[in-house]
Amino acid sequence: MDEKAKEFFMKVWGNKEYAEHAKKVKETCLELSKDTKLNNNVFIIASWIHDLGNSRDKENHVFESMDFLDLFMQVNPEMKEHYDAISDCILHHTDETNPETIYGKIFQFAERKARMK
Repeated sequence: MDEKAKEFFMKVWGNKEYAEHAKKVKETCLELSKDTKLNNNVFIIASWIHDLGNSRDKENHVFESMDFLDLFMQVNPEMKEHYDAISDCILHHTDETNPETIYGKIFQFAERKARMK
């Protein structure tokens, strides 16, 4: 799923700085969840899509990113069962929100850590 999500990101935006950030977030999420039964694809997809909204509107990028998630799901319907977990990661990756799932909590921490590097 990593290649599909990365390819989607590059096709939609291709911003190298954000691509590097997405990769850092993904790697941190996968490291934090390595000894769990959590689905890695949730973190992979959320990592590549969570900031795509910045390509349209930085102030409302979270909501714009959700539009991109919907587009991604149209071409990757096999991931629809994980839509809620991926959404939680995207909607709550900023510091001023409270994730509802363990996926969202790990993702928010990974996002914060990636910004500090």
